[in-house]
Amino acid sequence: MTKISTRTPAARFSPTRIAALLVFFLGCDVLERPPLRPVQEDAPRQPTDVAAEDPAEFEAVEPPGAPFEGAWEKRVAYFIRNQHVGNVHLTASALSSQSQSVVYQVDHWLKVRRGTAAVIQRLSEQSSETADGSLLGFQSSLHVGPAVTSLRGKVEDGLLKVQRLRGGDPAEEQLPWTTTSRGLVAVEQSLRRQPLQEGETRRLRMPMMLSAKYQMVTVRLQARGKASVPMLDGQSQTLLEIESRVQAGDQQIESVMWANDDGHVLRTYAPAIQMFAYRVDEPTDEAL
Repeated sequence: MTKISTRTPAARFSPTRIAALLVFFLGCDVLERPPLRPVQEDAPRQPTDVAAEDPAEFEAVEPPGAPFEGAWEKRVAYFIRNQHVGNVHLTASALSSQSQSVVYQVDHWLKVRRGTAAVIQRLSEQSSETADGSLLGFQSSLHVGPAVTSLRGKVEDGLLKVQRLRGGDPAEEQLPWTTTSRGLVAVEQSLRRQPLQEGETRRLRMPMMLSAKYQMVTVRLQARGKASVPMLDGQSQTLLEIESRVQAGDQQIESVMWANDDGHVLRTYAPAIQMFAYRVDEPTDEAL
């Protein structure tokens, strides 16, 4: 295992971008990963004009699918410039052998900088879904220093109704919902259930926390090709490179993921903030 310093400098970027990127970080500075074969590059993308986009670009093409196949978990460690700055722990479990409901628990922590102070940001999300992946509801809490925002969502009457409580002032928002809308861990579920193939593009519609509230976003995943990817232990693995683009109104957030043949994301990179994330086992997670 490559030695990674445990000193934790604060990441300098907005809580909005942090929350979005955490969804995909399921790093240290590493060598460039050489593709195993050439990959055709897209033409340079023009600045996004949401109103001019093809509406199909924002439609989910993958509805809930294969049923839940059993409990699983994953641990992820975040790095910026060789420094460990955060973790994620995700668990998926059925409520009981007779129940058709599945519970997902996702706990994040990340050190961020606000002004001149370093602050630990914690995000905890628990969601319940049907066995085939349809969201029933969720509850979450976001802690940024002493500030706490609590949210509770429920799918009802064709809407995702989200109640937000911060500072004792409750407010409710109603977000559009369709039968193809997915839950809080939609990307992870989709890739695990049906791994992407080279050249394939997939779009998902899901709720995501941005600026301490949930918005409906479209996630576009495009599989570019196989690459030899250096991992946290210094060894390389042959993984599928996937470009990810989150579209939330006129905002875009881009990242790159690398997944194995089973659809498990083993590494992620957010170029805007130079953050890497690696899937790790429990002993490595506890040793960081």
